[in-house]
Amino acid sequence: MVLEVPGLTVSAPAPEKLLALKVASARVDRDADDIVTPAGLCGLSSPEEILDLTERVIGSARPLAPKVHYLIEDLFG
Repeated sequence: MVLEVPGLTVSAPAPEKLLALKVASARVDRDADDIVTPAGLCGLSSPEEILDLTERVIGSARPLAPKVHYLIEDLFG
């Protein structure tokens, strides 16, 4: 939970879930910073760690696009 005041509760996902969602929906030309920041919060620094986390959170039924693999390799490889 990020904020709770009478009549309003604002919550945010855990950094791991946010990272996985950003990786799964990555737009190569715009989302680099949105991936690097939560990866740092999660203590992840290798492409393998990030892709493994994404698969655990998202599941293997929805494979990542090849461009996402290239982006993660470029950012963390």
